[in-house]
Amino acid sequence: MELIKLLIAAIALAAVIGIGVGVMLRAYIGAGSISVLFPEPIPAPAEPPADLESAAMEYFEQGLEAYRSGNYRQALDRLNLAIELASNFAEAYHNRGMTFANLRQDNEAARNLVIASELYAQQGKPEAIALVKQNLEKLKSR
Repeated sequence: MELIKLLIAAIALAAVIGIGVGVMLRAYIGAGSISVLFPEPIPAPAEPPADLESAAMEYFEQGLEAYRSGNYRQALDRLNLAIELASNFAEAYHNRGMTFANLRQDNEAARNLVIASELYAQQGKPEAIALVKQNLEKLKSR
């Protein structure tokens, strides 16, 4: 009788632990950590800056592809690589900010969107600045 009670208790404990770990993993790496605020990425610039390395543009394009397919973590990795190679790549910061927002990392999202806005200002792109402001408002109202 004691052995049966012990087995039932062990099974119940294992079930509770299994469910808890499953929920935490889902929240960390699964759909539980994603909230798509921005469904479409910002496209590549029509005329990329002359000093932009081709590898940075390649990583950027790979990031856009991952973003469009909903793989935001891979998009983030690729955009990080593009920014490492081209620290003045406003569109990469803009997309990285939107990617962070979709991953519910709002502080990082806001920081990247502000950097994108500053870079757009340096490049004389008022339409892009207006879009960043809209994105920040949307992020703020979440």
